[in-house]
Amino acid sequence: MGRLTALLLHENQDFGLWIDAHTIFDKDWDESLLHDMMTIERAHARSLISVMPKWYEWVDKGIVKYESISEFGLWIEEGSPHHAIVPKRPEGEPIAEKYYEHYMVAGAFIFSRLALFKEVMPDPLIAFGGEEHAYALRACTRGYKIFSIPHSHMYHLGKARHTFED
Repeated sequence: MGRLTALLLHENQDFGLWIDAHTIFDKDWDESLLHDMMTIERAHARSLISVMPKWYEWVDKGIVKYESISEFGLWIEEGSPHHAIVPKRPEGEPIAEKYYEHYMVAGAFIFSRLALFKEVMPDPLIAFGGEEHAYALRACTRGYKIFSIPHSHMYHLGKARHTFED
């Protein structure tokens, strides 16, 4: 219900950003993210960006940041009992040499025009356990395309549970 309630507070901004509360950003993240969105929209007007964010954790001397494979698309992990969403190199050609289309969203990071969030509201009956899968399906069936970007611009609290290899 938290995401749904937050999305209802908009004041008709041009864009919407869906993130987790325990998130920190790179410097100039907003300018970079808008540039990425404008480039993608030249090819597909109804688009959204969703990537697995980079990770950070608190240590004795402050924040330690970790890299992740944000340019990869998101896929359901085969054989996972909970159908985990993990980064995987997409097949096919990227748009503008660096934006790959994929078919899942990461609940910690979705960026698009506000129209997406008005048209595809979070389902209040699905909290965790399927929320990302259902949202991606509902967005795609309404004509939205999901893209990865080369850099996620943000860090999510916690350690990655997987080791990613090319």
